[in-house]
Amino acid sequence: MRKHFILISVLVVIVGPLWAQQSVYTINQFTPLLINPAYATMNYDADLSFFREELTIGQGEFFNTNSLNADYVFVEKESGRRLLGLGFNGLSKDTGTSDLLKTYRAGLSVAVPIELTEGQFLHFGLNATYVNIRTSMDQLSTGSQWIASEFRYDPSSGLGESFEVQQLSYVSLSGGLIWDIQKENRPFATFGVSVWELNKPEASFFDEEVRTPMTFCFHGESVLYERAKFKLTPSFYYQREGSVNTYTAMVSSKLFFRNDNPYDIIQSGNLDVIARYGFNQDASLAVVFNQPHFSFGFSYNFPLGTQNQYLQNGIQLGVTVSKTLWRPRTKTITIETVSSRRQFDFEQTAVVREQKSEVEQMKSELEQLDKVKTLQFELSKDFHFARAEAQLTADSYPFLDDMVKLMKENPAWTLQVIGHTDNVGSKKDNYELSLLRARAVEEYLLSHGMAGEQVTILGRGDTEPIASNDTEEGKAENRRVQFLIHAINE
Repeated sequence: MRKHFILISVLVVIVGPLWAQQSVYTINQFTPLLINPAYATMNYDADLSFFREELTIGQGEFFNTNSLNADYVFVEKESGRRLLGLGFNGLSKDTGTSDLLKTYRAGLSVAVPIELTEGQFLHFGLNATYVNIRTSMDQLSTGSQWIASEFRYDPSSGLGESFEVQQLSYVSLSGGLIWDIQKENRPFATFGVSVWELNKPEASFFDEEVRTPMTFCFHGESVLYERAKFKLTPSFYYQREGSVNTYTAMVSSKLFFRNDNPYDIIQSGNLDVIARYGFNQDASLAVVFNQPHFSFGFSYNFPLGTQNQYLQNGIQLGVTVSKTLWRPRTKTITIETVSSRRQFDFEQTAVVREQKSEVEQMKSELEQLDKVKTLQFELSKDFHFARAEAQLTADSYPFLDDMVKLMKENPAWTLQVIGHTDNVGSKKDNYELSLLRARAVEEYLLSHGMAGEQVTILGRGDTEPIASNDTEEGKAENRRVQFLIHAINE
């Protein structure tokens, strides 16, 4: 029994830092519930993620980690208020082919958010995890297997000793809190604390009573620099398990790209380059490719200095598929243009009283909104094109002249022009035609004095019809240009 104890003790000393439940991985967006159970309500998505890590330990031995993470948030459909988040994490850790030590975990997290002020939330999370740890000495060699005449071991020979599989199971309870700060409905900063093994479960293979110490984790990140297509976000993690302190620093550099062609496989997203430094003399570099409903990441680990004797090179892989569960609904106000009696319906994401007024009255309404700083208005009435054409007609000029006047009076506002087609022709041709229609509008606006930085164009092809394409009347309705105004209440 003492031999067993020594072998297991030595193994735990070597891989102990890796065996902790709250490992801070470089691409930890694929393992959020291992950092803090409150992450289950941090967004409006249902996520399913897989993560794998392989690290070399000593001479040719590997330490492997596999994780499956799933979370789902329940949302009130009318208001968009997040009510409850559920998360599941399955985790396995092993020492590769040696089979000396294995751990299996299955955890359930529950989280609720509380809105403090506009753009600030507190997320509370609890976690219960079932843990099973086992050891096996089957892969060990003993002197009884040594063939002296041939100077080799014979693994098929008996060990000469009896080894039993040792295992233990327990339930671990944990909790966490996250302070989430948003700016203009986008993540800006998060600060959190989590406490793992709150119940200090007993974890001993032998008669000696050994309890798992509580682990405290403090983490924080904040956008340091953001401009156009680039965002820089540093983060810091501090963990204390028993008397052992661990520090980790990371920097995320996101490069954003845009592709609005609905027929391309790659859509608008970002490329995240992450650098990580562990104060236990290791570092890593990672790249994560993020799409609207899919993410894939790769990380390479390497040791620093000479004191790190056990943790060698390694890799991490992660993949996520997601689905957005809720998007803001809009309410409608009606605006009448200054120079004509034509009325246009605007849609916006903030709550505004229904009104009928001229543009000057619309601006007065904006000035009275204390909390809302930005508004989006979408013109639901638009003008149309002849089949397979992208040429403006004289009927559209008065409306476009009004648009130029409105945007010149509000230089901080931006306009997005979106072209559409019917379903006649190929998908590719329709996309190109819709882009030509939006570009024709853009050229008119710019030639009449609108600033170039105020307008952008998109093509949607035939992907967003507003009428049935089964009739000629419906097809005519779908050959259109759409307008989206992003108004800033300064």
